Amino acid sequence: MSGLVRSNLVVAGGTAVSRITGLARIVVFGIVVGQTAVADAFEAANNAPNAIYELLIGGVFSASLVPLFVSLLAADPEGTGKRDVSAVFSTALLALIIATALAIVAAPWIFHLFSLSPAAGIDVDTFRAAGTALTRIFVVQILFYGIIALTSAILNARSRFFAAAWSPALANVIAILFLLAIPLTGAVDPPLLTDLTGIPATLWTLGLSTTLGIVAIAAEQVGEVRRSGITLRFQPSLHNPSVRRLLRLSTWTVGYVMANQVAVVVVKNLASPGSGLVDAYGKAFVLFQLPHGLLAVSIATTFVPILAKLFQSHEHVAFGDRLAQGIRLTIVVSLPASIIAVVLA
Repeated sequence: MSGLVRSNLVVAGGTAVSRITGLARIVVFGIVVGQTAVADAFEAANNAPNAIYELLIGGVFSASLVPLFVSLLAADPEGTGKRDVSAVFSTALLALIIATALAIVAAPWIFHLFSLSPAAGIDVDTFRAAGTALTRIFVVQILFYGIIALTSAILNARSRFFAAAWSPALANVIAILFLLAIPLTGAVDPPLLTDLTGIPATLWTLGLSTTLGIVAIAAEQVGEVRRSGITLRFQPSLHNPSVRRLLRLSTWTVGYVMANQVAVVVVKNLASPGSGLVDAYGKAFVLFQLPHGLLAVSIATTFVPILAKLFQSHEHVAFGDRLAQGIRLTIVVSLPASIIAVVLA
């Protein structure tokens, strides 16, 4: 139990630092950009890679990667297990590259989907032009979100939680530095949509503020996987049994993911893109994620590898006991957080 407590503290500590630096990033963004049409364009465009990643690939990864890697590395950690991990990683990487390339081409249509009902009083063409330019920069994140998911699953399967928990703080620091540099690009204060369409330095500084952070997380976690003793080789194969197993295990997630992304599109459009309300909704959602990520996600991150190992070894009674323990612990810490959030809203 001491090892589990230690793992939870590592994840919770990293998540806390990441969430605190994330709140600092929101504050800096509010100071530099404000709650404006530019903020709405940024929020919608920055949501695009998340939506596409979750819709095409993320649901598959989140549902099955950790249990799959646990079983592969437990069965034959030095032989076929590592080869199958490389096959899954490589095949997924190839799919991610294709999805990213298609998203870059489809950027105008993607942003249009998030701006079907723009606010009255804004220049819709300029709003969509600025949003499309940002979207083209942001959708590159699809590739690196996938790499992060794959490497996080490998590390979690080996009970190495530090890098995945703490590296997001690095991304927030990078974003803050880029946001602080926006006034130096020649944009007005706060920047306007015309600054994004007319000043390349402003566009790229704002666009790279989050994209480079995601790249940094991916690079750190790839390095940590190598340090854990696993050398990932590019060996894509749709015929590999583990790749087929991953797809089979994840089929049930498709409906859930699709419904979730439809809801995101509806909400973004109900918030009148360009009015500043899309940005306000995004900030409120980040505040909701603070206790959720710190408490519930931290517990789930450390419990899932243990549950996968118990199931793999057919210890069904212990599996049920540990699952119940995780659920109880999640409820115990989440209910007070929910009450506090309502009181302090």
